[in-house]
Amino acid sequence: MDKARKAVLFFGVLCLLLSGCGKENTETEDMVFSNEDVEKIEESQEKQPLYQEEEAEEAEESQEEQPLYQEDGKSYIIQEDENYIYVCGIYKIVKINKETKESVTLWETAKVSDGLKMYPFCAGRGLLAGEKIYFIEGWTEGTGDGYTPNKAISVIHTDGTGYERIVQPDKLYDSASMLLQDGILYVEAYDEIISYKVYEDGTLCGEAVREKKKERDDLPEGCKEPDYYDNGYRLLFASESMKKFGGVILENGLSLVEWIPETGEMFDLSQYGSNLKAFNSRYFLISSYDDGSYLVDTATLEGSRFTDDSMIGVIAMDEDYVYTETKVYEEGQIQYIYEKISLETAERSVIFRKEESKTAYSQYGYNLIDVVVKGGYLYYADEMDYKLYLMRRSVDDPSVEECLGEAFYDSGISEVGTMETCHERFEAPGVKVDIDLEWLQVDSRFPGADKINKYLAEDQKRNYDDEKELLEKYRKTEQEGDEPSGGEEEFTLYCSYTSEFSEISYFDGHYLSFYQSEDRYESGMGHGSLYQIGYAFDLQTGERLMLSDVIENSEEELKDIVIRYFGETIQANPEYYWEYALSEVEKSTSFEDSLFYLTKEGIRFYFGPYALASFAAGFQEVTIPYEEFEMKIVTDGI
Repeated sequence: MDKARKAVLFFGVLCLLLSGCGKENTETEDMVFSNEDVEKIEESQEKQPLYQEEEAEEAEESQEEQPLYQEDGKSYIIQEDENYIYVCGIYKIVKINKETKESVTLWETAKVSDGLKMYPFCAGRGLLAGEKIYFIEGWTEGTGDGYTPNKAISVIHTDGTGYERIVQPDKLYDSASMLLQDGILYVEAYDEIISYKVYEDGTLCGEAVREKKKERDDLPEGCKEPDYYDNGYRLLFASESMKKFGGVILENGLSLVEWIPETGEMFDLSQYGSNLKAFNSRYFLISSYDDGSYLVDTATLEGSRFTDDSMIGVIAMDEDYVYTETKVYEEGQIQYIYEKISLETAERSVIFRKEESKTAYSQYGYNLIDVVVKGGYLYYADEMDYKLYLMRRSVDDPSVEECLGEAFYDSGISEVGTMETCHERFEAPGVKVDIDLEWLQVDSRFPGADKINKYLAEDQKRNYDDEKELLEKYRKTEQEGDEPSGGEEEFTLYCSYTSEFSEISYFDGHYLSFYQSEDRYESGMGHGSLYQIGYAFDLQTGERLMLSDVIENSEEELKDIVIRYFGETIQANPEYYWEYALSEVEKSTSFEDSLFYLTKEGIRFYFGPYALASFAAGFQEVTIPYEEFEMKIVTDGI
């Protein structure tokens, strides 16, 4: 017998001897072990270490594979734990300290990829799983016919580390939903459900399981999981429905049904409508387009009429209320009204009203979040001082508005001045014209403010006069011709003109630059005509800067530099551009014709839609570093 086994045997015998200590029975002192007893003890002790090792491995393995359980495992734009709020519905994921309101950016999408113009966005909602956040990341690469939208399921740790794209399905909805249930993460893709096993710390286990929606064997033929509105459209997963209600709510053609998998029974809910709007533990909220909405008991499936309208603007539903958003137009302004409707009495009460944050939302579509009801608060985006913030109000005490963290988007306007706006509608027999203008008003603390403001106001007045002239032209045409078909209430022509301020692209206290975005539309056109007008000003003199005021280079040198930069972009992806694109760049580059504005990184040169590529490609632009030029002015970028 080796030393280890002898030691184990000795320890086993010693334990048996000591186990009798303190008892009244004194036979232990005289106890004699037979050879048979010793062999049994030896055999037992030989097996014990092996069993303990296996048990330890199993315990460790069990601990590693413990699935993640959490009460609220749905994907929302707002996620939160005990100490932090996570905002996932923007170009970045931001973590806000609940106590201090301080915010930090965990992740921000890239803006350029492989030389292609890239339109990044956070396409869907996030889901907090343990110490990780899963989210739908979206971006668009290429231009013209090569325009390619991409989306991926991505993850990042709550401390900002470990960013990774997990899987890039063929297609994902912009509003793709996720659900964490019983340790399984489900993701709704375009035509499939992707699922992963998730450990307690949020780590994924193994490969993804991918099931085509139309081929799911666990659902009755012709049925699918329904979309519904719960802080944004999302899927009611069959497993979620089964766990909550003991049956599966499904769409069967244009009808809603509840299916009991154990018995195969199917209960028709079509008498209450075909649209599942929301649900809680007691009720389904179901509506039809022409017969109002109903509350249907989740246990008995008996329904009662709730409202006379179809509840199109539902945001969310909790145990006591349905929350709605209504968009109204008042005197050229868009206003949103947020209400809660009692499930017991159907009584409506306004939580608050807010105007659309037009300036901060403008060119780049900074849609911070959809409105979200979560944890007793209504979260939304609002503009203050031309900056976009995350706000919230308690649904029980909505009189108090709370600002969370720093601005998510800063247009830069507040550093320079304010905005002026003009909203007008003109009507004549057969013709209607909408004019919507906004422009910058520079603060008087800058010496050149008066001259700049006069220049910008006159530009917008010209636009206004042009549209009025167009109205008169069509009014005269209508008077000379036939009466508009359908009587006075119908218009044979609709025109609109919009001039929107973009954002401050460059400001250093001495020089200022930005561009106006213009859209002119007439009924019958497939789309509007889009324009950009770049501006650069000297804030001291009030003079508008032309390209010859900015750089010392000769026109030939200018042409060489611009052709080189556009040439690199075009050559990298020639299929996205017209064959003559580079020739057009060469022909149109001059001190007189080049379209430009200043940015922090350099001078941005651009061409409008159709100039170098298709309309869908948008504006084609390159930013050329200041170092490439001999500069006449001194900027922060040099």
